[in-house]
Amino acid sequence: MTLLSPLQLLPERLVQDIVRYVTSTSRLQFEGINHNPRDCGELLLPLLCVCHNFREVVYSHFCRQYRLDQVDKQKSGFSTWPKGPRRIEDLGNNALGLTRELVIYLDLHSVYTGKALEELVRHLSDDPMFPRVRRLTFIMSWLADERQVDSAETSMEDNIGAFVQRVRQIAPSVNLIDVQPGVDSVGVQRVARFFGNVISQLSQLTRRISFFSVATRIPMELPVDTVHDLVHFNYYTLDDNIDNHVRAMQVARQSAATLQYLRFNANTRTGLSNLFWDSDSGSYFNYPCLLSLVLGIWTFSPVLLPPVARGVVLFPRLSDLKMTNTYPFSDDLPFRGNVATLRYLHIVATREVCDILRQYEVFSSTSHSELKRVEIESPTDGIPSHFESREAYMRFALGIGPGALVRSIRGISTGEDLSPALSLLTSHSCIQLLDFPDTPLMLWDIEFLTRSLPLLSNLGCLSTGLGLMMEDIALDEYAEFMHSLSSPSRENFRCWRLANVVRGDLQETVECVLSVALFCPNFDYAAVSSLIRKEFMKLMEETIQSDGFKQHAPRLRRLLFD
Repeated sequence: MTLLSPLQLLPERLVQDIVRYVTSTSRLQFEGINHNPRDCGELLLPLLCVCHNFREVVYSHFCRQYRLDQVDKQKSGFSTWPKGPRRIEDLGNNALGLTRELVIYLDLHSVYTGKALEELVRHLSDDPMFPRVRRLTFIMSWLADERQVDSAETSMEDNIGAFVQRVRQIAPSVNLIDVQPGVDSVGVQRVARFFGNVISQLSQLTRRISFFSVATRIPMELPVDTVHDLVHFNYYTLDDNIDNHVRAMQVARQSAATLQYLRFNANTRTGLSNLFWDSDSGSYFNYPCLLSLVLGIWTFSPVLLPPVARGVVLFPRLSDLKMTNTYPFSDDLPFRGNVATLRYLHIVATREVCDILRQYEVFSSTSHSELKRVEIESPTDGIPSHFESREAYMRFALGIGPGALVRSIRGISTGEDLSPALSLLTSHSCIQLLDFPDTPLMLWDIEFLTRSLPLLSNLGCLSTGLGLMMEDIALDEYAEFMHSLSSPSRENFRCWRLANVVRGDLQETVECVLSVALFCPNFDYAAVSSLIRKEFMKLMEETIQSDGFKQHAPRLRRLLFD
């Protein structure tokens, strides 16, 4: 009877945790300017020899993406495999069952002429080879002479149809399609035409295509009428072509009855009226299934959609709402009918938004009780000009979703004593994660927050270091005093995310981190930029061994393990 080692008896969930830990450790080891993602997997290779469970989990890590590269055939294979891609013949077809994303690099001219289909058939067998692939990405190039364009495009539709059918045979479960221009692509319009034909052909084969993404700067030159009943639409562009935006709106409106995710990022606000408002009928489009809405506009324009009767509801199932640099409505329309479903909100606290929220009492004490994550952004550096003080701005931010567990508030910045503003947090003891992305906090501020918010486990902010706290106090006495502040009420605090730490402030930042570890008994991770992390950790190890902190070294050394 063969005896199994303890490692071979580990459950799969624990094996997955081990692989994740090894991957993160190797990522830190290899990170740098010339970092290659494949290097991160080298430490996993020995685990392939442990047992079947380890081999399956490691294969899942390495085989999550398969690359078919017609442009550079040497790069075909599992693209995340260490020391170069591994091909099908190296690992066998079983590994393809672990693949989640198929990336196809194509010479677009060869698609038009039919040669791409020949290559695909030659590379892959007839049986479905990627049964679990959900994401299909085409990266397009044009390697032919420009004079061959017209002759190639005449037979384009038939050849694309055959090519797409072959792709669907090898990846029957695809539900996300993305088309991007390659770096050497001679024109994005051809890519857009290819994209439109792909969508048309796929819509004829199956209605399971539920997503497509328009890559940055790709014009919307697709046959709009063939694209409908989508559940996921993402339009993200830096282009200022209004015609492109309007066509994107048409696609969204045609799928309004089925869309669950809608993201529209562009650099004009005018087009948003076409997304929600039908000027011909003078009414709004209804999005009854929409769960997530993301709106982002790069150029401000005071174009507002007209107010609507109180009984009209556009988003009855909305769960996530994010609006950056824009609020295109003139009333509380996006908050109607979803008081029991809205869980995530990100808004910019402009005067218009604040006035609407107050006027319609959107977030009364009994409203939107399921809101768990709230992110408030200031439209300017510092607090918005229409708030008289930090306390007023903080009071407004905390009044949105009083029961939220996660809060991010941007704009409560530097200079004055923050204690009056921070003291408002004491009535929100349910907060578990708190983020002040551009606000420097003193050590005493952090001491106050960890004492006043017993469920707080994760804090993000800038650091001012120790300030004046160590003047005329020996370091060992100071450390002992910090340790005396430890209490069970701080046991949940685990992670401090430090933003914008610079090398000149490292020593004081390290001492501040160690101080927090002394009065928070379970604090075990300080997150800093990967650019300085190696230096930061080395300095922390040296400081722990210094006279002031040495007596608490056993407790502090846990900070050295990522």
